[in-house]
Amino acid sequence: MEKEPEKITDNLSWYKLFSVFGVLGLFILVSYLVRTHETLVVSWVDAGGIWSPIVYFFLGIVAVVVPPFSNFFLIPVAAAAWGPFATGVITVTGWGIGAVTAFYLARRFGEPLRLKFPSLASFPYVDALISKEHPFWSIVLLRMTIPVDVLSYGLGFFTKLPWRVYLPATFAGITPFAFFFPYASNLPFKYQLVLFSITSTVFVVYGYSRLRRVEKSNPHDGQKGI
Repeated sequence: MEKEPEKITDNLSWYKLFSVFGVLGLFILVSYLVRTHETLVVSWVDAGGIWSPIVYFFLGIVAVVVPPFSNFFLIPVAAAAWGPFATGVITVTGWGIGAVTAFYLARRFGEPLRLKFPSLASFPYVDALISKEHPFWSIVLLRMTIPVDVLSYGLGFFTKLPWRVYLPATFAGITPFAFFFPYASNLPFKYQLVLFSITSTVFVVYGYSRLRRVEKSNPHDGQKGI
């Protein structure tokens, strides 16, 4: 009996979709702890001097290049120490350079890198989600719904997206959240809970429904790169 083609939504498990709730839950918890012990946290960060923002910056790069490492839970700490705006600038710079590095590594080493680290190639159907007429806006929207590391490697491995589109679309897509989360870390717990519950639900529903639409219109695309 012929095996039924694998669906692209099979690759996007509910575990992966709902992991966003766990990440945001940790963010809310860290935000609460930072607000509760802000003086201690700020003094601890300040003790590192100029090295504190430098380390935070490089951790932002590492968080994208070396999944599943994440610096997301450090955003409330950084926002308390340096303010939301400065934290946003450092965050978008670190994530942006990390995204550029991951994309370059995927393009430069391709198949050998995929075979050695198969977890980096967990988004083989990404090309089906990019509009041929509006690739820039497609990348911007994907940046707002898909983790930076997964998407960066996926775009490098499985698309022919040119650098002139990838670079501006990447920074345009990651900038809103790089600033949103530092400011959101200062909100009271109940407002964070409501805000993040709504946004995460919207993103999960949008991401899954988008994949289902692509799957129905392109029934064989789910086999790309699998």
